[in-house]
Order: sequence, then structure tokens, then C-alpha cells
Amino acid sequence: MRHHPLKYVIATSAIAAALFVLPGATGLRAAPLRPTHSPASGQSSVPATRSSPAASANQAVTAGTCSNSTASTDWLLASASPSPNFDPMTATNAQLMANGYPPEPSASDPSGVEAWQNAVSHAISWSSPAPVYICDTSGSSIYNGVWAGHLANTSAYGNINFLETYSVWTQHSVPTDPNYDDDDYSLAPAVSSWTGLGYADILQAGVRSISADPPMYEAWVEDFPADLMAYTGSPAIAPGDQIYVSVTYLGDDQTYFFIENETTDQVYNRVGDTPDVGLLHADFLIERSVANYLPPFGRTEVSDNGFCNSNWVCYGLTTDSDTYVMTSDCASNGVLLSEPSEVDNSNNSFYQVFYNKSPWSNTCGVSGNP
Repeated sequence: MRHHPLKYVIATSAIAAALFVLPGATGLRAAPLRPTHSPASGQSSVPATRSSPAASANQAVTAGTCSNSTASTDWLLASASPSPNFDPMTATNAQLMANGYPPEPSASDPSGVEAWQNAVSHAISWSSPAPVYICDTSGSSIYNGVWAGHLANTSAYGNINFLETYSVWTQHSVPTDPNYDDDDYSLAPAVSSWTGLGYADILQAGVRSISADPPMYEAWVEDFPADLMAYTGSPAIAPGDQIYVSVTYLGDDQTYFFIENETTDQVYNRVGDTPDVGLLHADFLIERSVANYLPPFGRTEVSDNGFCNSNWVCYGLTTDSDTYVMTSDCASNGVLLSEPSEVDNSNNSFYQVFYNKSPWSNTCGVSGNP
């Protein structure tokens, strides 16, 4: 960790001041043509990290511990809501984020633009309650035993850093497990749907589905491995809701998180002070909590997945991405827990599919680097 999170909350108007790195933030949103690209033959992109749990195959990672009495949410800084008569359809990206909206993808990703327009049209109620710090076992998030989904790699896109990801999904349901109630739901089986940037250092946001009694669904944001994670407290989420999430790196160790429930028109946004940054991958994943089995979640469509690079050229997710499959022993001959469908290149969507809840293991690591 390069520095401690800032110990103050900045004013809403200060969001705009943090956007100086984002291309197109101060001017009109650019609409470059989609460039042609192909995966660079023989290239790989190994994240540079200060202390990477993914440094070697079959490396077990022990989840960190923390204390709610000493943990801080001060890393989550400003939130924003629209000023009177603000028109998101004519605003710059800096103006959008300063008024509580997600930045608009460039026209090089038409489905991403359409998904953004839908999200903006449903953004009616802004709420940013004080986040709740949580202690979680997300240090295992690099295991093939807990991840399933797709990762785009900068090596297939000109080796230019990514700055934003965005994704839409229909919130799945998970069953009740009577062994876990309100008092110990943090230990209950859970699966998170999320998008973000990075691999060993990750900026991420999503929804955690918890098989407690009753089941719970909570939005969250995180900078990993900086041990900065918080339940946002908003928007409220229920099975069947359509969720839009974007994560945008602003530069200078600051990230803009945006979560919207398009079904209820509720919006959450925050700028976070995020010291651990990875920009070589765009992530579209589900993740099993290492504390327990994978809760059955059925089949979930994840659509309009996309990402933008540091030149603000945006791409839809395609079959150029790497695929992660969750198995019982992180090997192809293990019991299949979850496997995503192939990406549909026509609309940049895929399905997350549940197969088995157990057996599961936390003792295996990553087979190589993505």
C-alpha cells in the first residue's frame, strides 16, 4: 500500500476536480471508430504488483482479518447527485460524474452506449448512505476455485491500459440456508457478481448474494488487496432486478464507482481513494466466498459488457477474452461448480451458469497468469 486512505470527506463538487486524467472528461465525449485488433501472438500480460497472491501456481492465500473497531471507510470520498435542470445527454464525462452519472462509453462500443442511455434514463433516485466496512475473505479472489467468468486482457488491445468497465445483469436469487441467520450471515454461503479492473490489484464493484435465513442481497465496492471493502447500503436489490455497474479509474489513485438498480431507479456513486490499482484486465465475474459452498444461483445473463482504454476507445466484450471456470480443485478434471457460456460477439453478452455447490477447496491457486 502506497499511502493511508485520506482521513476526510471531500465536497460533492470536488468530483470534477479528480477527473483530469480521464480522456474526454473536460471536452465533448469523443466517438472514435472501433479499431481493428487481434490478440498479440505469444504475448502475455503479467500484472506488476507489490505482493501478488497470484505469484505462483497452487499457492494458498490466507484471508486477512480485520476489526470493525479499527477499520475505516474514509477511503470512500465524495458522492454526487444531479444539479437542477442538468441534462446528461449533452454533458461531458466530467460533468456526468460530477452530477452522479456514469461516464458514457465512446461510440466504438454501440451496445455499451445503448446500455448507458438506458441506465441514465432510469437514474431517478440518488442515495449514498454511510458505507459499512466489512471483513471478508476476498483475498482468495484469484483462485480458479472461486472465480467464473471472462477477463479481457490489454495484450489483445494494443497493450494500452484500461480505465473503465461496465456491465448489466439480472439479479439472480439464492436459496435459504437455515443454518445462518441475521447474527452470522457473514459466514453464510455467498456468491458475488461484479465487474472491475485488474487481476492481482483490483478495483471492483458488484452485488453479493448471501444464502442466509432469509437470503440477503447487498451492493459493495472494493480496492483489493488494500483491504478496502464496504457494503454501500444502496441501492436496495432483490432477485429479478436489473443492475448496471461501472468502475472508472480517474488517475492519482482515485476511482469512481457507480451502481444502479434500473428496476427501482435507485443510484449509488462514490469516488474512492484506491492505492492498489490494476489496469491490465477488465473483469466480468462471479466469485464464491471462500468461507463456504457455492450457493445455487441458476443461470444469469450478463449483458452489454464493455471496457474503455486510456485513449477512451471503448470495446464490447468478445471471445478474445480469457475464460475462468470454477471447479472443486482448480483443475479441469475437478467437479464443475460454475462455468460461463461463450461470449456472444453480436451483443457482448454471456451467461453465468451454476452446476454444483460442492465440493470446494481453498488450497489450490492460479494455473499461470491471465
